[in-house]
Amino acid sequence: MEEFVSGYCRVLDAARTVLVDLEEGFADCCYPDCAYTGECPIAAKLAALLAEHE
Repeated sequence: MEEFVSGYCRVLDAARTVLVDLEEGFADCCYPDCAYTGECPIAAKLAALLAEHE
């Protein structure tokens, strides 16, 4: 199952839409290795979606 998550990305300094494959645990951004993961609204949504899917 795939989901789209939108929000502000500090790496790009712009809005970003990220594709998430919940079954693979894959996102088309640097999550979870991004330097801004702790303060990223997209990363928070990704973590919640992935945890919910487990």
